[in-house]
Order: sequence, then C-alpha cells, then structure tokens
Amino acid sequence: MPRFPGAAGRAAPFLLGALAALLLVFWGALAWWAYRTTGLFVWLGFDFGYFWAVTRAGLTGGPAASYDVAAIAAASQALVPYFGGDGGRPLVVPPPWPPVFFLLLVPFAVLPPPAGFLLWTLLNLVVALLVVGGWAGRAGARRLALPVGLLALAFYAVPDTLFFGQPSILGLLAIDRGQRAFAQGRDFRAGLWTGLLLIKPQYAAFLVLVLLGKRRWRAVAGVAAVALFLAGSSLLLLGRDGFPAYAAAVLDLARFRVAEPLIAPTLMISWRGVLLNLLPAATPDGLGVALALALSAATALALWPLWRGPWAAGEPRFDRQLLATMLVTMLASYHNHAHGATLLVAPALAVLAGRSAGPLLGALLFLAVLVPNAIFFATLNGVWVAGSLVGLMAAALAVLLIRERRPAAAYAGDAPGAKRGPGGTGRRRRGWAPAPRARRAVGTRRRRRPRPRPRRRRRTSARRRPAP
Repeated sequence: MPRFPGAAGRAAPFLLGALAALLLVFWGALAWWAYRTTGLFVWLGFDFGYFWAVTRAGLTGGPAASYDVAAIAAASQALVPYFGGDGGRPLVVPPPWPPVFFLLLVPFAVLPPPAGFLLWTLLNLVVALLVVGGWAGRAGARRLALPVGLLALAFYAVPDTLFFGQPSILGLLAIDRGQRAFAQGRDFRAGLWTGLLLIKPQYAAFLVLVLLGKRRWRAVAGVAAVALFLAGSSLLLLGRDGFPAYAAAVLDLARFRVAEPLIAPTLMISWRGVLLNLLPAATPDGLGVALALALSAATALALWPLWRGPWAAGEPRFDRQLLATMLVTMLASYHNHAHGATLLVAPALAVLAGRSAGPLLGALLFLAVLVPNAIFFATLNGVWVAGSLVGLMAAALAVLLIRERRPAAAYAGDAPGAKRGPGGTGRRRRGWAPAPRARRAVGTRRRRRPRPRPRRRRRTSARRRPAP
C-alpha cells in the first residue's frame, strides 16, 4: 500500500477505509438497481441462474442431461418468471465444467432460484471474509488491518464474482490454502488444493508447469490425484456416450470468436480479449488464435527468470513468485473474465504481509482497486474495465520481473530473518541482518573512525581479616 507522510499518514487508515466502504456501498446500490430494473438472472445472478438450470437438468434427466442443450433450455424456463424490465434470455449452451462441480451445486439447485442464489452468495461472502481476514491483519500495521481488508473485498473482481454468482471465491480459497500448505512444507496437501483449480484448468496450468520445473513431485502427485478423480468421476457419471459432450463443450470455447454473444469474450482480461477488441472483425479465427497463443507463450516465458534459484516456500520471495505466476495466468489464459482476478487477492495480501511489496508495487495494487471501479461506475463499460485490469496486471508483472533481476540481499524482506513461520506470521526473527552497505568508489579514501578507548578497571584489594 502507498505510504503517506505526516498528518496524511495518521489519517490514512480512516481515508482508505472510507474509500473502500464507499466502493462497497456503490456495489450494493448497483445490485439493488439491477434487481429493480432487470430482476434476477438477467444481469444480477446471471451466471448462477445458468448453473442452477444446468444442475436442475442433471437432476431431472441424469448427469448426461447437464450437457444436453434441450434439457438445459427446458430447465431454464423456471428462471423466466424472475426476469424484469424488458426481459432477457437465459444462456443455453453445454457447460465446460466437469459434472462433479454440479454435484456441489445440488443443495442450491433444490431450492427456488432466488433462495439458492441468496444462499450461494452468502456462502461465498463468508469464504471471502475468512480468506481476506486471515491476511489483512498481517498486511500492515494493526490500525491498517480493517482498511486493507475492506480494500481487498472492494477489488473489482470480488464484487463482480458475487454479483454474477461465479464460483471464483472457491478458487481463491484453493490458492490461499495451497500457499499456506507450501509454507508449512506439506507439498502433497498443497498439490491437492492446487488440483481444485482444475475445475477450470486454465487457472492451474501455469502453476502446475512451475511445480514440474521445480521438481516438487509430492505437489505434482497431489495435483495428479485430483485430476484422476475429476476424470474418473466424469467417466463414471457421464459414461462413454456422455463424456464426448463434455469434451466438445470445452473445445467449443477454443474458437477465437464464440457464436454465443452472452459469453462476451470481448470482456475478458487476457490477451485474447485484447485482440478481440483491437483486431478488425474480418480477422480470420485461425490468425486470432495464433496471435493469442503467441502472446500467451511470450508471457509464460516470464516464469523462467521469476523462479530461478532454490525453492523457498514461506519466504517473501515465494509470495512474489506466486503473485507473478497468477498474473501470468490471468494474462495468458485463453478464457478468463474479470471475476477470475479474484485469485490474485490472496497472493497480493501475502506480499503485503511479507513487507516486500516495495513502493511501486504497493501503488499498483492500490490503483488496481481504485481504477477499475472508478471506470466501471463512471461508464458501466466492461471493455474499458477489462483493459484497465490488463494494463495494471501487465505493469505489476513487469515490476516483479525487474525486481527479480536485482540481488536479493538488497531487500530487507528477502533476508533470511524475514522468513515467515508455518502460520505465515510475517514477523522477522532475531538476528536479522540488514542489507550490506554499498562499496565505496575506487580511488576514494576510507574514513577511519576513532576507536573508543577501553575502560580500565580499578583493582580493589580485598580486606584482610584480622587474625584470631
């Protein structure tokens, strides 16, 4: 976070907290306005309405019906009475999600759609509060704990996730638990948490690539166990005849321009979204895919200088490496909307907790909270919001790359004494040595400091006892 000198520094907790509270109030007012004007599941709760319809289709006609367009369209008719204003239409496409994900949504799908959406939102809000609250107290001074936590919750991706009913909060929980497990040396457990991101494989791809490159075989085994569970459960629930429908739904999103406009690929916060907004409409899909993959591959090359050196889970450098890896994930993922940036919250708070963000990165994190929200409430233009997020993420990744080129001893947070314990307290150990001083220039005389003279102790002779 940025530092404010003097009176501004004393008033900073109040100002930051007031700013975060104002942003959250704006989001609450937007949700109420969307409900009054368009009802439910047209804008507010749109994604949850889609998940609800897919899950209901599976409950009615079996798991394979969750990937049948006719069954999803029939289940979506239960959402129409909650549409308001000029109405809308539900999203009716096969989902690119494994069937086990919809098993988790069964408790919400057996309820009426509004009640299920309310319960889903409250559950995700509680999880977000637990994750943010676990880091906010360590991300700054005690008086900054509440403002930092509110700012993290006001980050555009978090209210966006709650507004539409996306499950990105569960991905945030997986990143948070995995990061803590790595710090405790429990690689297999960390791999299990990382494997939960395979529900959306693009969010786990680059982190798994890092684990393979660093030869963290126990963590890779944990990821592989989750992958085998997802594949086996998909085959068991869908059978040989239903599994191709799930695979076809995943491959259908691989096209540069999707046929369904409700998917809104122009609102993505990846290079694909940038290209869709910059390239002319007559650009062939093959060229667009090639350009997107080339930019993603170039971004992925940033992982090499970031992860050079030994594995140092629990160190402030590891927190920066994980944050940079998730930034690469956001930019290089082929399918990634703004709600996916929720996964950045835990690594960013961990960097702040390790006191190793630096002024420039701290300022970028603050701008990442302020700028997208300001653009959104001023224009309600999702394309501009996505562009601002892409620019800020690219700038933060560049700062982290430049910092890794400098020697680690130049940063106080990188000293061995700054290592956090298994619980991630972020406190420095005793015996921490500051960064070494810069060497004097060649040809300059070294100034000698006078040495203090040692004090002489006076010898006192012991009194002799008189002879008896």
